[in-house]
Amino acid sequence: MVIFTGKTYKNDKGYLYIPVTWREEFNLRSGKVVGIDYKNDCLVIDSKPSREYKQKIDSKGNLTIPLDLREKLHSNNFHIIIEQLEERIILAPILD
Repeated sequence: MVIFTGKTYKNDKGYLYIPVTWREEFNLRSGKVVGIDYKNDCLVIDSKPSREYKQKIDSKGNLTIPLDLREKLHSNNFHIIIEQLEERIILAPILD
């Protein structure tokens, strides 16, 4: 199931807050390493170790998006989409 959360991510922040509900469902506890890929101007975040970038979830549920990755993005505002079956978070650009 794909869930359009209605929430957005702003590229200037540098981090993404993952709510407790999704951290629990996807087993993304504090200190867990997640993978981040950049595809078609979208960010794909999940627990697969084969992703290009790897980051840890901090104790408050924040995930830092690496600066060099943020600089590649063509958009500053993204929709936050949840893919439950794949257990991943997609950041898709908001088209102006």
